[in-house]
Amino acid sequence: MRKMPGLLTIILVAGALLAACGPSKEARLTAENLSQLKTITDRGARIGTVRFMEQRRGGVLPFEAEILDAEKKPIGRIRGARVEGFGTRVHRIEWFSQESVQ
Repeated sequence: MRKMPGLLTIILVAGALLAACGPSKEARLTAENLSQLKTITDRGARIGTVRFMEQRRGGVLPFEAEILDAEKKPIGRIRGARVEGFGTRVHRIEWFSQESVQ
């Protein structure tokens, strides 16, 4: 009977570690929002890594995200900001020239 609390502790710690690994909730939400942009879907692209810069007043998180093609090659970059728990704003979408992608 004493083995159960130890096993439960191990399961909870493992779950917490797995939840801590990978993208944050804000990064996942940002990627989901950006993936729904018409300019992204029209090109058949998807969002790669979302990197947040330093947090600003009011919970504003400036970010930069890479845009990937179907072969997971970078074809562009999005810059914007995410307000925690509120929404995402895109400031700039930059498409790379075809020569720099190859």
